This record gives sequence, C-alpha cells and structure tokens, in this order.
Amino acid sequence: MIQPRIYRVMYRSGHNGKLVKVITKVPYSGVYALTETLTRAMTTGEIIYMSVAPAKAGEITPGVRKNLERWPVALRKSSEKTGVVWTS
Repeated sequence: MIQPRIYRVMYRSGHNGKLVKVITKVPYSGVYALTETLTRAMTTGEIIYMSVAPAKAGEITPGVRKNLERWPVALRKSSEKTGVVWTS
C-alpha cells in the first residue's frame, strides 16, 4: 500500500483576506482532487491565492504529525476562520 504524503496547503480567503496554512495528508490518488477543489474555489472567488507543496521536514513536528487529517477534513476545519465554502 502506498502511504499518503504530507503537504502544505496555503490559501488566502476571498471573504476576509486571511492567509491560512494547513498541513495535511494527501494520498497519491488525492492530489488531483485537492488541486481541482482549490482551483474551483479560485474560480468562484472563495479564495484569491493558493499554493500546494510537500511539507518540509521542519514543519512536521510530533504535535503536527499527531493531529494530521486528510485534506477534505483539514480544509473544512480551516474554513471556520475564513468563511470559505469548499465544493467538490
């Protein structure tokens, strides 16, 4: 079984302008779906900036690793601060 990768997803809300950084698990098969969801959010004006990159070793502390969640859950939780509505 291929293990999920850990990515750093950053986006800026189109509602309040907040920049959010989310460290999340993305399985190999989920990278396309994540990118598609972020692109759809940019097209609809929910977000105005996005960046997806593998997380650096220094960002994955034991506390972060313990609380890692898959990307749909992590994005949904981050939207509590930003008001972004994620559609898939």
